[in-house]
Amino acid sequence: MAPRLRPTAARPERQVLEREAKKKKARIAELEKRIAEKEKAVKDLEALMATPGFYTDRAAAEKAAAEHKALMWEVGDLMSQWEMLHEAGPEPVGDRA
Repeated sequence: MAPRLRPTAARPERQVLEREAKKKKARIAELEKRIAEKEKAVKDLEALMATPGFYTDRAAAEKAAAEHKALMWEVGDLMSQWEMLHEAGPEPVGDRA
């Protein structure tokens, strides 16, 4: 429908699709940033856990192991969200970078 004939309250479908694609890209970028941050925290913690004598302090070792497990679950959850967004389908042709 020509813009001048379209009801003023109606939004063009293309604009709606482009807005949704923009939101999706922003969410993907946010997830990728959070995944990178959590993966860095995991690597830092693993490096700490690999130091000689780390396990002599049992309380600290148990705390680190629990934190490692929690971080791994967070990374898995974030990755799952990221995969679901990518499986949701392609963006509109006009919005591809």
